[in-house]
Amino acid sequence: MFCSKCGANLGEGVKFCPSCGAPVGPVSATPAPADAPGAAAPAPTAVHPKRRAPFVIIAVAAVAVVAIAAFAVTHLLGGGPKEAAGANGMGNSVTNIAVGEGQAVSAGGMDYYFDGNGLECAKVNDSGSVKQICSISSDGTHAGMLNYADGYLFYVQEEDSSYDIKSVKADGSDEETLYSLDVDAGHNNFPWLYIVDGRIYIVYLHEQNATHDQNAADSLRIVSMATDGSDVRNELDFDMSSITSRHCVALSGGRVYYSDDEADDDTTGGSSVYSMKIDGSDTKRIFSSGGGSVGGITVVGDRVLVAAHDHSGGYGLDGTHSYYVTSMNADGSDAKKITDVSDDEIDIVGANNDTVYLFDANGRYFAVPVAGGDKTDIGLPNVLVGGARLTGADDHIIVNDGSITNDLSYNDGVGSMKADGSSYVEYFS
Repeated sequence: MFCSKCGANLGEGVKFCPSCGAPVGPVSATPAPADAPGAAAPAPTAVHPKRRAPFVIIAVAAVAVVAIAAFAVTHLLGGGPKEAAGANGMGNSVTNIAVGEGQAVSAGGMDYYFDGNGLECAKVNDSGSVKQICSISSDGTHAGMLNYADGYLFYVQEEDSSYDIKSVKADGSDEETLYSLDVDAGHNNFPWLYIVDGRIYIVYLHEQNATHDQNAADSLRIVSMATDGSDVRNELDFDMSSITSRHCVALSGGRVYYSDDEADDDTTGGSSVYSMKIDGSDTKRIFSSGGGSVGGITVVGDRVLVAAHDHSGGYGLDGTHSYYVTSMNADGSDAKKITDVSDDEIDIVGANNDTVYLFDANGRYFAVPVAGGDKTDIGLPNVLVGGARLTGADDHIIVNDGSITNDLSYNDGVGSMKADGSSYVEYFS
């Protein structure tokens, strides 16, 4: 006989299996194979799924940590992947660089600016949050062209006989010089600095004889590089040796806008504004003054703005001078004066969204829609009247006294106000 449980051979008369201890009941003469026809299938073994819950929790927690960190970088520190301060992936607006000398920039709820102590920042409209990012010598030092991108600030500073392109993290760490232009070698005009789609563009006027005269430049040059200073490229070396007027230059949308006084058969002897691609091709004239000069060029949205004047009846200061600001499409079409013609010079000192800020020789600041319309007077604090620059920052304006790029020690005031010119908050005085 055999045990019905384990199949062991059983002796006669045993009551318990000597092998497994099971009680002996009626037994079969032979053990039934487990897979024999009619045999009961073994009970299915419960298969427990792998315990993934802890790993899922860890993965979800990791994603949450990354999301929180990204939020903190973007919203608390004022930076983020490929984030830039200006429109169209730019590190500052065209106007803030081309005519505002890059004295300030706003990003991530913070205003960054130069003052007598160096490069500083403040939460928007919060005078109690001012802190220094890095110091800059105020002894005759030129500094400007401030840009913001990817959590870093970029600017130009004059150091001895060079103009240095510098970068520093928004928290003041990791400060370094990325590139230098040798003043004595002819790079004697303070360069414009743009950041477009993750690349730095250095735009400057070169003089062969280095007379430090912006009216005597031999060429307009553009050098570009990655924001870490690598991959340096010479983008443009454009001959300007026949041009003798003061040069105004702006970079926007892959094109360079510049002024010259090239008097040919198609002009009346005054200054013109030209547009060309960054490589110097596709050059076209988009504006000509009536015998006068061009005092400023910028691009706001899809409109090119030119501060100019017409001149007739005499030479130099003699005769009649008529000043105005003209708005046009990028190709020069749909040109129209957006200010009244004035006997007094009119300068472009800033722009914000679809508004341009102007300053006249009588010391008045006013805002005009880029497409034309009624002008609105802007009242500035007395400490800022005369030469102030207005840095557009969407919902507010950063205002300073306009002397920072000449000498940091002469700065008299930096603050912010609403886009309509009200509610001034002082950052520095």
